[in-house]
Amino acid sequence: MDLQRIVDMMGEAGRMSRKNYHLTLGGAIKAMEDLPPATVVRYDYSTAGPTHPHSYRGYYSDLAFESGEGVTVEQFRKECQSALDTTFEGYKGGDFLMGADTPLWNSGYGTSNGGRAIIGLSIVGDFVVLTTREVD
Repeated sequence: MDLQRIVDMMGEAGRMSRKNYHLTLGGAIKAMEDLPPATVVRYDYSTAGPTHPHSYRGYYSDLAFESGEGVTVEQFRKECQSALDTTFEGYKGGDFLMGADTPLWNSGYGTSNGGRAIIGLSIVGDFVVLTTREVD
């Protein structure tokens, strides 16, 4: 058994546990299907929204989004769809395939502390809001 396969198996075990409280990549795509495309998406703690998907340094098998301004439902949905079934390289190496069950995070590239789990998506007023939670 090669090292990458072992890493993949370990990542999958953790991912299955985290998907119980995280919004997943597939869940985000599904939740945005019927939302108005021009609606601005933002995090619950900021006016910033999700941009630049990458492998999360805290759990390389998970997907993180950085924070940026003026992100619409259409832009976020496209980023999520382009990440689905795509392999991302971990911060320190390794290849990680992002699937429908992949948990989502808000974190800068290469940052593992201070990451916020994305746990939900809802409409609040004129915005689509990503609910987050700090996770130890």
